[in-house]
Amino acid sequence: MTAGAEPTLRIPTMAQLLSVLAEAAELEHGVMCGYLYAAFGLRTDPAGGLPPRQAEGYGAGAMS
Repeated sequence: MTAGAEPTLRIPTMAQLLSVLAEAAELEHGVMCGYLYAAFGLRTDPAGGLPPRQAEGYGAGAMS
């Protein structure tokens, strides 16, 4: 095996393959839920929940 090469994963039975694929799907689903939570948690309105003084500088701070 050369440096940087990934090891070969051998899965001998269909049942084991399905188990590995199900585990990978669960992992991907969990990661995507985290991404969606973060994306929809971002503010889209500069004044959304900010004190007035902070809301004034929101647009200027985002551009610098």
